Amino acid sequence: DAVELMSVLLAAMTAGVVVSVASMVAGLEGAVGPKGEWIGIYYNRNSLAPVAALGAFASVALLADACRRGDRRRAAVLVACTMLHLVVALGTRSETTVAACVIGLAVALLVRGAASGAARGLAGRAWTAVIWAVVVLPWVLALLARWFGRFTRPFGIGGRENLWMASVDGFLE
Repeated sequence: DAVELMSVLLAAMTAGVVVSVASMVAGLEGAVGPKGEWIGIYYNRNSLAPVAALGAFASVALLADACRRGDRRRAAVLVACTMLHLVVALGTRSETTVAACVIGLAVALLVRGAASGAARGLAGRAWTAVIWAVVVLPWVLALLARWFGRFTRPFGIGGRENLWMASVDGFLE
């Protein structure tokens, strides 16, 4: 069952995030990197960030289910969980994880759009493909390019800025 899977995923990711936040609040050595990036109990910021991102995705999926069922108390807890995970993900300053989340969300929406287009038949699939190819994908890539241009200069992603920008430039062309 998808709700059970998301619940287990959320519990596991939340445990890692909460212990990481506690380690930072307690001032444990290595919990915060030299440039202020959040590391928590993990080896580096790029290890904590995916945990927080997966927790955010799981809590949003469960939030949608809670809203469908009209469970306001569960929805309120899940909104708080989502906010915790998003704040921690941003606190890591992991640009790789944020880019992966944006791309993953675009792919998920593409798959959903293709599935709904398939339900409408060949014409629906064609229009779905055109909309994604002409509107959505270039918009997502332009957003990533703008984001990388704005944020990689002061902090950087471990010397990989040029590789990322070359990839984004290639997609935009």
